[in-house]
Amino acid sequence: MKKKTNLESGFLFLYDWMPVLETLPAKEVKALLLALIARQRENKALPSFRNPLTDSFARMIEPVIRRRLEGAEWAKKGMAESADPEGGPTGVPTPESEDKKQKKKSKDELIQAEQRGDAPVAPPLRALSEQERALLIEEGLPADYVDARSERALEFAAQTRQDVLAVLCNWWKGDKRRYETAQRRQSTAPSSSFDADDFFQAALARSYDDTLGKAPF
Repeated sequence: MKKKTNLESGFLFLYDWMPVLETLPAKEVKALLLALIARQRENKALPSFRNPLTDSFARMIEPVIRRRLEGAEWAKKGMAESADPEGGPTGVPTPESEDKKQKKKSKDELIQAEQRGDAPVAPPLRALSEQERALLIEEGLPADYVDARSERALEFAAQTRQDVLAVLCNWWKGDKRRYETAQRRQSTAPSSSFDADDFFQAALARSYDDTLGKAPF
């Protein structure tokens, strides 16, 4: 009887995806999850979503699915090779076969870590792209808020292995009311001590608290 692989048994949902899904409407969450499952189960190409944020998130998550599929192929190949006797004519493993076995073991460990969702992947720091900035503004984040917090959000996303768009959307949920209050006070009372600059200084301090493991809001 053929043994099922982990990918054939089900679809692994990573907690790192939660901030992304929380920013989407329920209808978009359903469409995105079904498309990701079909990508893994049937190797079916992802569709183009009408919602640009959903489409962007799908392209960011897809490499995880692709690595899972590649890992499953490596695992199958490894099981096929293990069915053949190793070594020379006497059946004693040669130094070359031992090296091959060690490399396969390391590869399998990385595959299993990836499938569990705890592979040590740390994306390099980069700048927020114009497309990402435009998507955030389309979702209602003010341009000055995005510009002021993008650098810190990129750093925080890299440290916590999260998507930078999800980080900024999450931060905006907590900052929105304070930001709008600061803007109103600044427009009605220019001499007020609590203006937009004060808001961004406080927001920056809170984002550094995130790195230390404290709740941002």
